[in-house]
Amino acid sequence: MDKSMPLRILVTSRNTVDLDQGIVGPDERDTLAEKILDKSKGSFLWTVLVLEELLRCHSRKEIYRILENVPRGMESLYKRTLDYMSQAVRGKELAKTILIWAACAIRPMTISELGGALSLDIHDSFLRLEESIVALCG
Repeated sequence: MDKSMPLRILVTSRNTVDLDQGIVGPDERDTLAEKILDKSKGSFLWTVLVLEELLRCHSRKEIYRILENVPRGMESLYKRTLDYMSQAVRGKELAKTILIWAACAIRPMTISELGGALSLDIHDSFLRLEESIVALCG
């Protein structure tokens, strides 16, 4: 089996409704997939982060601009993600606290455990914590 097959499946089968709604045509999807796969250098996490960034695009030109300028290495991509997070109007404190708990935990935390820690730390409750984590931290 081709080593890039799992990434190819991820890129071509991912729910990209936003990209499909008139922004990118079916022919362009194949071109985009090839560009993503080429730049990914086999990194699954890199591919996921770039796909998430592309889904936040509002125009065809923006998609291609991101693909041209997206960093190839993980460190640069993480920095870019953190820069995006810091520009958020709401949720900065929550995002920062989530990342601190995730980075300092001695093992991966469950959503429930993280919710308890966050409640103690920032004295607030969270209606849809899992959705907030995805929206704020990717």
